[in-house]
Amino acid sequence: MWNETFGWISVSASLVMGLVMGVKFQREDWLGGYNAFPRRMVRLAHVALAALGMLNILFAQSLPRLHLEPPPLRTAAFAF
Repeated sequence: MWNETFGWISVSASLVMGLVMGVKFQREDWLGGYNAFPRRMVRLAHVALAALGMLNILFAQSLPRLHLEPPPLRTAAFAF
């Protein structure tokens, strides 16, 4: 399944996103300041991207132990 590839891409994108945020973190006016809504959403997206990527990797690693038929397996893979 493509879940493991997508998971690693998500984790890598999260690391790059964190790097960009870290470089601009010291600027008080970046995205409206620390408590501004856009900046909070960017921080939330950074964490969510890493977490969803890890979940996709773990799902792909557990596929051999699931013993599911192909239709439910495809549905679960697509849902992730």
